[in-house]
Amino acid sequence: MEVPTTAAYVICVAVAGPALTTLGLEPLQAHLFVFWFALLSTITPPVCGAVFIAAGMAEENWLRVAMTAMAL
Repeated sequence: MEVPTTAAYVICVAVAGPALTTLGLEPLQAHLFVFWFALLSTITPPVCGAVFIAAGMAEENWLRVAMTAMAL
């Protein structure tokens, strides 16, 4: 089940944010790091909800669409 990007961001910042700042990242860097990977969760396996939708619309193999999305 896919978690929307905003919810993934909030959950990950709450869990991993303090650890990232303890490791030496500035708070803004930690937030941008988490946000970037929350955005990537929509196109990278195993979650890749956007990929499943696009593959269904294009009538194409979802794994091929996922690899193309990650290459872009």
